[in-house]
Amino acid sequence: MNEVFVVPDIAIMAGCALLAGGSILVMPRLVQRLPWINPTKDDTDFVIRLQGTLFTLLSLLLAFSLVQSENYNRKVDAIVSGEASQLNRMDRLLARYGTEEATALRPHLVAYATSVVKDEWSVMLDGRGSGLTHGAWDPLSRGILALKPTDLREQSIFTELLRSLNQVVEARDERLSTAGTIRIPVNY
Repeated sequence: MNEVFVVPDIAIMAGCALLAGGSILVMPRLVQRLPWINPTKDDTDFVIRLQGTLFTLLSLLLAFSLVQSENYNRKVDAIVSGEASQLNRMDRLLARYGTEEATALRPHLVAYATSVVKDEWSVMLDGRGSGLTHGAWDPLSRGILALKPTDLREQSIFTELLRSLNQVVEARDERLSTAGTIRIPVNY
């Protein structure tokens, strides 16, 4: 079943459109050649009324699909925005911490965020993360855990850093889980 997801969306849409269009063009010619099918006025009237019903049902199906697609887009947007917000908060906390060790961790945070976009984005549809992204996360998390607060201010910031560290991990897990369970529907 997963082989369907390898085919580009545009190819699936084009194939379905060609099949439907071909059926619409070929079926009347095939039906005309059958001797026992002679359309009457009642049959023609029935078909015309049936077409209206089918078009209405198809319109409702399309509207439902578009609503589902919009809900999916909003959910993914909220998850990604939440994770980006947590990364931004962690960057601000590292800047406020004020030690050389904390400042040295900021490039690791940027490397992690870059790896999420470049390395993990393409494999995330399978519900798994990238090893490169995990590798970019390790020095950052170990570095934060290695910080030793010396005063009350640093202790407060360190506590917030740990909270942000956990929230980023949870946001990443939620993003990977959601991307692995919800496939982008072809609705356009």
